[in-house]
Amino acid sequence: MCHNKIAEQSIGAQKTLPRQQIMTPTRSSEGAQSTAAGRSRLLHSLEAVASATTDAQLEAFAARLTEALLKASNLSADAKEAGISFNAAHLLKKNSYPFRYTVSACLKKAFQQETDALERQVSGRSEPSDDTLALVSYEEMDRKLTVGDASRRIEIENTDRYAPLGIRLAYLLARDELPIEKNPFRAEVFLCAINEAWSEFNPDVSAHQMVLPLLQPDVFLDLAPILQALNDVLIANGILPEIPDRYSIKKSNTSQESIKKDNPRDAAIREQLKHLFSPPPNDSATSADDSGTGQTPFSS
Repeated sequence: MCHNKIAEQSIGAQKTLPRQQIMTPTRSSEGAQSTAAGRSRLLHSLEAVASATTDAQLEAFAARLTEALLKASNLSADAKEAGISFNAAHLLKKNSYPFRYTVSACLKKAFQQETDALERQVSGRSEPSDDTLALVSYEEMDRKLTVGDASRRIEIENTDRYAPLGIRLAYLLARDELPIEKNPFRAEVFLCAINEAWSEFNPDVSAHQMVLPLLQPDVFLDLAPILQALNDVLIANGILPEIPDRYSIKKSNTSQESIKKDNPRDAAIREQLKHLFSPPPNDSATSADDSGTGQTPFSS
């Protein structure tokens, strides 16, 4: 749970989202990266920066999501799904503040967990691991594929900000590079936190799977100003104000072909999952025919 209890408040509530305290460490003459403590403080200060800049967008985001749910209801050919989407849209419209509060709390928790994990990895401290095998449901596998596909699209659209952010974070942590999957502010973190917040906010379990597919660019958060704010804080603290030539920023091809490059693989995986989880075909008729002729399909 992102928080203990959400106070029921209407969209017209006068309260505002909790203000995030942005800590900008003092720039020393040796640079913020000179000590492990300084690196840690600066890294964790980015959590508040990301939270504050995201919170500024949540009211508009909730409104767009409400419209997307209503549109999904109108376009659905299934009466039951249409009703679920319609009810979800009205729940969100009437309770915008609790939803925004929940999203804010889940994002704050996610940023902290991600920066903690990155810091542990950099310091060489091993993370607790679970070597036991666990069964994963079809819904969970489908969710992961949906998140992966959406994340790639968002990260491609924001390459110009993700690339320098990754370089600056790697420099701050004295690493040669920082892959996007280790970036505490990658698109996946935002998507999963919002999906978690929606599941916590909406008591109707049947509506929990509806929001993630709706988080398209026209509905989702605009990550550009968030990523720019993170870059700006690092620059203000002396972390590579100018990216040296030795750091080559590889531009991702933003064409539809590059975006769709991995989609056939994901589609194939989805088809395999559907096949695995679907009931076996009824072969009784075939068996009866075979028994009547006394032949098997492999008889000559």
